[in-house]
Amino acid sequence: MTNERDGRQIGPATSFAGLSSVSESDLVLENLEGLIIGPIMSDVDEARIRSDLLSLAREKNASEEEAYKLAGYLFALYPARDMASQEGFIAGVFVHFANHPLGVGRAVVDPLHGLPSRLKFLPSISEIAEALEVEEERRRGIIEKAERRLESLSFRKPYPRSEKPDFDTRRRIVKNLIKQGLLPESALLPLPPGRKEVDE
Repeated sequence: MTNERDGRQIGPATSFAGLSSVSESDLVLENLEGLIIGPIMSDVDEARIRSDLLSLAREKNASEEEAYKLAGYLFALYPARDMASQEGFIAGVFVHFANHPLGVGRAVVDPLHGLPSRLKFLPSISEIAEALEVEEERRRGIIEKAERRLESLSFRKPYPRSEKPDFDTRRRIVKNLIKQGLLPESALLPLPPGRKEVDE
């Protein structure tokens, strides 16, 4: 297929050239996943994490050229087959790749973990669209969990002796972390005898 705008050839012969094997957003997500599953460390660079989250929030959709390459690469990963319109198929897939960030598209066409590793036959446009939505939702989940984990770091910062929170304040902090799923229920110590729960 030739892109009518500039004569670029796309389709089965298209390679992954020009789409770096590891994008910046991939590395950022990997770092954030480490934050989610790893222990909460006192030396975590909060400024770096906030910067990473901001860069993901500002991530743009794949460019036209990147979307064409993703569509052609996915097509090339499957054995040749007779299609009424290869051009129409790739053009339809292109539209979906162009509506998602490059990192999302790369995950979907990845031969090791994406659609080609699960489907024996060339996926339909609806299957590709669904896979893109699932991957984008996965990325959103990582970002949201990282934001909650980052918020918990501020609770764990050591207080100066003069500002150390009292028992009731510490109890409210622990209850908040339990609500977010960051601490088990057992982390909430029982009230001392004769002491009443303070309303939040």
